[in-house]
Amino acid sequence: MVSPRAKRRMLKARIFFLAFVSIMAALVMFIDSQLHPTLMAIAETRAKIIATQAINDALSTKIAQDIRYGLLITVHTDHNGRAAWAQVNTMEVNRIVSAATMRVQDTLERLKGEIVSIPLGQAFASPIMANFGPRIPFTIVPVGTVKAEITDAFESAGINQTRHKIYLEVYTDVQIIIPFITKSAQVHSQIPIADVTYLGEVPQTVINLPFPLGSGYSAPQGGERPPVNP
Repeated sequence: MVSPRAKRRMLKARIFFLAFVSIMAALVMFIDSQLHPTLMAIAETRAKIIATQAINDALSTKIAQDIRYGLLITVHTDHNGRAAWAQVNTMEVNRIVSAATMRVQDTLERLKGEIVSIPLGQAFASPIMANFGPRIPFTIVPVGTVKAEITDAFESAGINQTRHKIYLEVYTDVQIIIPFITKSAQVHSQIPIADVTYLGEVPQTVINLPFPLGSGYSAPQGGERPPVNP
């Protein structure tokens, strides 16, 4: 027969056990509802930085450094030597886009499965706790295809001067995997590859270049057009 004192001890042990289980369940729910989104946001940011850096390194070392403005754009002048209209070298543009796409795909393939860890303390958004706690690993997995295109922009560069910048833009998706959660994120990188400054007013036939290809200005059949008279 169990004594009253033993019964009280067993009751206290059960209460303590139930309280412990309740606290742990509440802690797990708190981590799941509060920390997981924060951890995923941190992991997503880190993954984008890593993927963007890999893309920039891949393009800057082999692609962008060999590109010149004159290889992409042929500027035609009038009889006064002023820019009248411009023509895009479609073959060179397509070559650059194709080379960039293949190089980025190869670079991201080497990045596939890379494991990065972040301290759990970063999820509390506290500078003091940022490096504390167990490190939570997450994996970067490139998914989908790589899209590359060449774009451009005109901007003022001073009095009666216009600067024309040409960019190589790359879009791709990466998948971030942390325990119990998976999320995909788009990575976008824009790399300047060429620029030139025009003196004087730039005609619309120069400004409306077909970047990206398939929109905007397109030259007439034969690729030629008479210069604009002043």
